[in-house]
Amino acid sequence: EPTTLKLLRGNPGKRPLNKGEPKLAATVLRPPAHLDAVAKTEWRRVAKMLAESVKTTVLDRAVLTCYCEWWSQLVRLSTELRKVGPIIVSKTTKQPYMSPWLAGMAMASKQVERFAGELGMSPSSRSRIDVGGPGDAGDELDDFNKEPKRGRVG
Repeated sequence: EPTTLKLLRGNPGKRPLNKGEPKLAATVLRPPAHLDAVAKTEWRRVAKMLAESVKTTVLDRAVLTCYCEWWSQLVRLSTELRKVGPIIVSKTTKQPYMSPWLAGMAMASKQVERFAGELGMSPSSRSRIDVGGPGDAGDELDDFNKEPKRGRVG
């Protein structure tokens, strides 16, 4: 859950807040020329939001490119799957089997999820981003100063 949302709710879990979430200058990235139309459309849809929310930089271009490429594959596979259905019946053995388009969609979905997480495009991934600078690490004895956990020892 993003830190700002935790603060708005009064931090009901009383867990430590991530004070090092990104606070960088926004950079709206331009799509690479080699992307297909579906990937470029997705790039345009998310690039401005990413620049405003997680503060993308030119270093994020490759990750955003991979996300958009996999998104395009997912859209294409989904279109093909709608044509044939998730189950196919073999013409020779009459046995049903899973469509290869469905297997491809599962793989593409995992990749989209992976790269979306890298870009902070989910609430949980955004809350884990920490861009604290030098001197933000705290004292080595900070862990000893915290209240000890209650319960069984050992």
